[in-house]
Amino acid sequence: MSKDKVKETNGDEVLKASDVQKCAGISYRQLNDWDSKGIISSSRKKKAGWRTFSTKEVFMLMICKEIRDKFGTPLESLGFIKSFMLQDKADHFRYALEMMALYGLNVYLLTDLKETFIMDNELEFRDLFKLGFFRGEESKSYIFISINPIVNRMSEARGIQTFKADGRLVIELDKMAAKGFELQQILQGGNYSKVIIQLKNGQIFQVDTEEELGEEEKENLNRELMKVFGSEKYGNLMLKMHDGEITRATRTLHKKVKKATERT
Repeated sequence: MSKDKVKETNGDEVLKASDVQKCAGISYRQLNDWDSKGIISSSRKKKAGWRTFSTKEVFMLMICKEIRDKFGTPLESLGFIKSFMLQDKADHFRYALEMMALYGLNVYLLTDLKETFIMDNELEFRDLFKLGFFRGEESKSYIFISINPIVNRMSEARGIQTFKADGRLVIELDKMAAKGFELQQILQGGNYSKVIIQLKNGQIFQVDTEEELGEEEKENLNRELMKVFGSEKYGNLMLKMHDGEITRATRTLHKKVKKATERT
C-alpha cells in the first residue's frame, strides 16, 4: 500500500456508536458510563440524536478499553490518554497504520498514565532501551501494549486492509548494522594510511587497507628479502595471499644501465 493510499484510508471519518461497539467492544451502556466520567470527548458531534465519533476518538477509546481490560485501570485514570491522543495535530492511528503498512513494523504504546506517553515503532523503542531511557534510581511502573492488533481491528471493521508486521525494514537495517560493525572491527586499532572500500550492488564486499610497517617489522622483512634478491640492490616483490596462504609471488629486478661516458 502506498503512502497516499494510507492517507486516504484514515481521514476524519464520522463513525457511529455501533462502529465503536464493533471496533472496541464497548456497549451503549458503557459509552454512557464513560461519557459521564469524561472519557468520551465532549466535542463529539451529534446528528439526529445519535452520537458520532471521529477516527481519533474511536482509536483513543480502543486504546483505553485495551488498557482497562488488561490492567484493570480505573476509568478516572484514563483521562491522560484521552487528553494526549485528542490533541489538535495528533493522529496516532495514521502514524501506526503507516508504520505497519509501509514498513512492516510493530508499534507499541508505553505510558505511566501521568506524564509519559510514547507510541512508536519497534526501532525507536530499541534505541530508547540502548540509550538508557528507562535507567534511573527512581522506581516507576509503565503500561506497555502492542498497537498492531488494535489498528487491525479498527481497519477490519472499516473494511480496510489489515497488516502483519513482517520485520522487513528491521532485517535490512540489521544487515546494514552488521556490515557497519564488521567494518568497524576491521578498522579498529589499525594505523592505516589508506582505506579503500569496494561496493557491489550497493553493499560493501571488500575493504583494502594500507599501513606502514614498524622499524622492527621492516628489519625482519629485510633479512628475509635478502634471501630472495641476493646481491641485487634494486627490486620489487609482489605477493598475493588467500586464506593466509601465498598464492602468487613475483620478483622484479632493476638493472641500472651505465651511461656511455661511464663505459669508456
